[in-house]
Amino acid sequence: MDIFQQFGIDWRLLSVQIFNFVILLFILHKLLFKPLLVAIEKRRKTIEESAKAVARIEAQTQEAQEKITKELAEAKMKAQEIVALAQTQAKQTLAQAQDDAQKRTAEMLTHAEQVIAQEKEQLMQSVQKDIVHLVVAVAKKVLHRELRDTNEQYIMQELENMQKKHHEI
Repeated sequence: MDIFQQFGIDWRLLSVQIFNFVILLFILHKLLFKPLLVAIEKRRKTIEESAKAVARIEAQTQEAQEKITKELAEAKMKAQEIVALAQTQAKQTLAQAQDDAQKRTAEMLTHAEQVIAQEKEQLMQSVQKDIVHLVVAVAKKVLHRELRDTNEQYIMQELENMQKKHHEI
């Protein structure tokens, strides 16, 4: 205790000051440090939860962005497929329309040829009849006599034979 006296320290006063300091620490701990530590811990937890929420939202945003990108790519592919299908169908429709037009043209041409052939045949028959009548009339005048039906038939056969030979040439 001599050391205390040499430095001019009263041990009773020192013990009271130590006791006061301990009481002050206790009071500060109860009233200031503990609530301050609780508030700091709450703030740390809030920050931690916010950081987790931000990370979760960023992950969700990234997933949504990837999903949107994937869906856009799929939509683009589907659109390209639809365009390709439409082009293919348009080409097929055009080809079908061209085929139909060619068939109708061929049918019309065939029909026209048949009509022309029929009219030609009718015209030839009419001309033959007229020629036979003229030949008979000329023969009557030249021969001055009446020709019989068998002679007219003979002339018709000869004209038909001539016509067949004409067609063969």
